Amino acid sequence: MKNYEKAFEYYEKTLNAENINDGSFFAPKSCLQIAKIYEKQGQIEKAKQYYKRCLEFGSYEYKNSMEQQAKAGLNRLKNK
Repeated sequence: MKNYEKAFEYYEKTLNAENINDGSFFAPKSCLQIAKIYEKQGQIEKAKQYYKRCLEFGSYEYKNSMEQQAKAGLNRLKNK
């Protein structure tokens, strides 16, 4: 069961938390997951927006991996 509405709710709560730039990977991971959902739904511009947002965070654990995934997502959507 794919409950995207509930997923968006929780990911947005993470992004709206006061400690969003505390160096943890939760906020960038939320952006990455939101982007992937939008991509699956065919909402290309929104997916691009969240992939780009994932790339805007400073230093955090797993940064290289998540940035690689975000860049791959943007590359997939480049001509769409």
